[in-house]
Amino acid sequence: VMAKVPRIIKVPAGEAYVSTENPLGEMGFYVVSKGDLTPFRVKIRTASFNNISIAPWALRGVYVPDVVSILASLYFILGDIDR
Repeated sequence: VMAKVPRIIKVPAGEAYVSTENPLGEMGFYVVSKGDLTPFRVKIRTASFNNISIAPWALRGVYVPDVVSILASLYFILGDIDR
């Protein structure tokens, strides 16, 4: 199906949050628009950020050699958690 799509898409004013599922877990997008051509604010919460957020709880009271195994089991990507 072919349809004519405008070259510039103007986002209506308001805010929206969408969560999606990916192989690492849940990923969320929060977009705020004032009705301009570009969004006013965009926040992305990746699955890796969610996964690594439990690290302080998971690493409490464990032996140092076990830290590597525990972090590997959380399966996160450093590029996703870099803010």
